[in-house]
Amino acid sequence: MPKVHAQSYPTHYFYNRLDLLPYLREGENVLAVHVYYQGLMNRSMNSGDLRQGLIAELLADQSVQAVTDESWKYARAREYIGEETIGYDTQYLERIDSRLEHKGWEQPGYDDSGWEQAMTAAPDHQLALQPTPVLSVYERRPQSVRQLSDGHYLIDFGTELTGQFTMKASGVGGEQILIRCGEELNAEGTGARYELRCNCKYEET
Repeated sequence: MPKVHAQSYPTHYFYNRLDLLPYLREGENVLAVHVYYQGLMNRSMNSGDLRQGLIAELLADQSVQAVTDESWKYARAREYIGEETIGYDTQYLERIDSRLEHKGWEQPGYDDSGWEQAMTAAPDHQLALQPTPVLSVYERRPQSVRQLSDGHYLIDFGTELTGQFTMKASGVGGEQILIRCGEELNAEGTGARYELRCNCKYEET
């Protein structure tokens, strides 16, 4: 599913309309949502009020088929263990322990009996349809992949990109993958210059 919602204020809180038809499949389908709450107050976000929530409804043939209410369940994504912020407290570094993930939580038949029941509250935000489209999500493969040493790779996309890096790896519990992102090579040309000049140190595990 695409990332949705632009930055906004309670007096003018944007919502999005998404076409779910391309995601439907024959048989049982699941509505599963990963909600991200930054919880910081800085020059680009004002969400340090400890208010976290989700409001959604599913329409078909111009009628409401499902809404977020007390029948929904939730659980915290335990695998995100990082607490370090960068970029003048505008973003969190991702420290992910995949062993703690709720495996298969977005699939039919998942046992959510241990999850919490959602609670509803009267929303005091003034909702407005977001005038811009949601972020487009597409795959961009690297321009080159060069092995520098055993287990050490330099992945070059050939241009400046803002996105999410995905990869597949295998190993045993407790092994770590260190990912360093940068806009240019270091002085030796042996890796990405991941300590940027904008108070960002893009080193994640």
